[in-house]
Formats: sequence, structure tokens, C-alpha cells
Amino acid sequence: MAETIRTFIALELPRSVRAQIERIQQGLLHQGLKARWVKPDNIHLTLHFFGEISADRIEPIRDAMGEAAACGCFRLEARGLGVFPGLRRARVIWSGLGGDVESLKHLQRRLTEALTRAGFPIERRVFKAHLTLGRFKAPPDPKRLAEALDSLHAASPAPFQVPYLVLFESRLTPAGAIYRKRYEIPLEGGPQRPKPAPVNGRTR
Repeated sequence: MAETIRTFIALELPRSVRAQIERIQQGLLHQGLKARWVKPDNIHLTLHFFGEISADRIEPIRDAMGEAAACGCFRLEARGLGVFPGLRRARVIWSGLGGDVESLKHLQRRLTEALTRAGFPIERRVFKAHLTLGRFKAPPDPKRLAEALDSLHAASPAPFQVPYLVLFESRLTPAGAIYRKRYEIPLEGGPQRPKPAPVNGRTR
């Protein structure tokens, strides 16, 4: 039986943004919100999730990433807070994204089109650019949730450049997911690695 791996394509966040996210999570915790908070080092901007795939499909994925990367690099910023699906039935709390969001959407569309041509199924969910900060076991009190969101909504935006598309391997463990980079593909006009791929795996 062929080896399978659990993978997804994402944009990696710089340390400054992860530090800002951690401060926001601590602020929400101090406001009395209890959630399964995502470790800041594990927060990425996911563009396409594959789940379990055969290891021999990695090369077509890398080729599709290269096609999408021709759109060029751009800048975003993490700002604002919200919940899915709404205040009364909140399950997920997230940080929004500002900056050149149109370029982000364009990159995601190009990536989806390239993956489709490579034979991968299309994700039916509408792409919503956000960073998941935590998940609630049960919806919190709507009033307390609204007050907590309002108190931290105006936190200073955390800007960052988007220079690479990253293919991650995800390994599930009792202690949580462990991510390993399989490839980094530089966006056109962004910084170039001396040897762009593959990236030596590292656990974070």
C-alpha cells in the first residue's frame, strides 16, 4: 500500500504576528473566555487542505504551487476579531485580515485552478481569509463574548509580507498536531532561497 501523508498549503506567519496573536489570546482569556486556544506557532493562513493523500502526489502539488506563485508577493495585516457562525452560537474565534486582501484572493483562486488541472478535487467551501485563534466546546455567553471582542477588536494591526507558499505535512499526536515543511515556493518578486525546495523538515 502506498504511503499516505496529511497535507495542506498555507502561508506562514512571521514571529511578530504570532506574538501579537498570543497577546490577543491572553487578553481574551483575561476577559473570561474559555476556549481550546491554538498555539501561536501552529497558526497559519490555510489556502488548501488535502487531508490524507498518497505521497506520490506531492510533485503535482509542488508544480501547482509554482504556477500559482507567479502572481507575485504582497502584504497583509492581522486585525480585527470575529466568530463563526455568530455571537449566539459561536464555535470558532478568529482574527481577520487586512492589507492587500484582493491579491490573497487572487492567489487562492490561481492555486485552486492549478490544483484542479492537476486532478485534485475542488473545495466547495467559500474561501474566507482568517486566522483561527481558538475553538469553544460550548458557545459562551453572547453578551460576555461581545464585550470581550469589543475590548480587543482595535488591537494594533500586525502587518507582514507574504513571500512564500508552503506545503506542510501534518502529523496528529495526543499532544496536538505537529507540522513539518515539505516545500517552500517563493512568490514572484519575493526573496529567493539558495535552494528553494525541498525544505528540510523541522518540527515546531
